[in-house]
Amino acid sequence: MNIANKRNPINKILIFSPNWIGDTVISTALVSLIKKEFPASAIVIAANKYVYPLWEANPLVKEIWRCELRGVSYIISYIKFFFKLKKNRFDLAIILPHCFRYALFAFFAGIPLRAAYNIGPRKIFLTHHLDYNVSLRDEHMLDNYLAILSLLGIKSGCREPVLRVAAENEIKANNFFKINQIAKDEVIIGIGPGAIYGKAKRWPKEKYVEIIGLLSSEYRPRIFVFTGPKEKILADWFKENVHNPSVIFIDHYSLSEVMSLIKKCGLFIGNDSGLAHIASAMDIRTISLFGSTSPQWTAPCGEKNITLKKHVSCGPCFAKTCSLGHYLCLNSISLEDVMCAVNIQLKKISERKYNIYQ
Repeated sequence: MNIANKRNPINKILIFSPNWIGDTVISTALVSLIKKEFPASAIVIAANKYVYPLWEANPLVKEIWRCELRGVSYIISYIKFFFKLKKNRFDLAIILPHCFRYALFAFFAGIPLRAAYNIGPRKIFLTHHLDYNVSLRDEHMLDNYLAILSLLGIKSGCREPVLRVAAENEIKANNFFKINQIAKDEVIIGIGPGAIYGKAKRWPKEKYVEIIGLLSSEYRPRIFVFTGPKEKILADWFKENVHNPSVIFIDHYSLSEVMSLIKKCGLFIGNDSGLAHIASAMDIRTISLFGSTSPQWTAPCGEKNITLKKHVSCGPCFAKTCSLGHYLCLNSISLEDVMCAVNIQLKKISERKYNIYQ
C-alpha cells in the first residue's frame, strides 16, 4: 500500500546516504524507483564528504547536504543540521546507514514517516522498520535496500545504479588524455589495488605488479593505477616498484575527477572496493577480486562485472585482517585466474568501436 494520500502527500523526501563508496553506489539505484513512485517529490540527499561526489550530477536529486556528524567537536554541526531538518519539513526520511543518530534527528525534527532497519535502540524512533541480522548478507545489498522501499509500498524495478559525471569533469578528463598524448583508439585499463576496509580485501600488491607486466607485454594498453588519499604508502610503493612508461599513477585526484577517468577506461581490475563499484555502475567492463567478504552480498551491480572469489573453509569471515594470518581467500586467486578474466573482457571490448573521447 502506497504511503501517500491526499491528506498526507509525499512532497519532500530525505535520504541518508550510506557512508562507504561502494554501498553508496549501490544505493543510487533507489532514487529512480522513488522518483517513479513519487514523480512530483523533491529528493534531498544527506551524505558525508567521502560519498558526496557520487550524488553531485544525479539528475533526480534536487539537493545534496554535507552531513558531518561525528564526535563531540561536531556539536555545532549537530545543532545546525537538526534545525535545517526541522525547517525543511520533510514528509519522509529513508535512513540507509546503521547509525542511531540519524533516526534520532529525523524523529525530533518531526518527519512523519521514517524508514530504516531496526538496529539497536533506534526502533522506537522509526515508523517503518525491518529487523537487521547477519542473514541479510545472504542476499545482495541492493535487495537489503529495496526491502526498505517495499515497506513504503514502493515497487522494485530497475536494479541499475545511477552515476553521472559532471560536464566540467568530463572536460578535465579529456584534457588529461590529451596532455598525456593518449590516442583515441588506445585501450585504457584501470587498476585499483587498494581497499580502505582492510588488508583482508586487498589482493597482494606484488601480484598486481605482475599483472601490470603481463598486460603490458600482451596488450600494450595504457594503465592507470588508482589509489586514494588515505593510501599514500601504497601509492608510493607502486611508484617505487613499477617502472613502466605506459603506467600513469592516479593518486592525488578528487573522487569526482577519478570517476571521470574511470569512465574512460575500457576495463577496470580491482579489489572489492568503491572504485570497482564505480566502474561497473558506469558500464565499464570490470573484474572484481574478493577476499574476506562475499560477492553474494556486495558484488558490483551490472552485467559487465566478472567476480573472482575462492571459496575457503574459513570464509567469508568479513574480517578486516586475517585472524589465521594466511589470507588464503586472496592468495588463492592466481595470476592465471585474473588473466583469463582479462582475456574474456578484452575480447568483448574489441568487438565494439572504442573511443576514449566519447
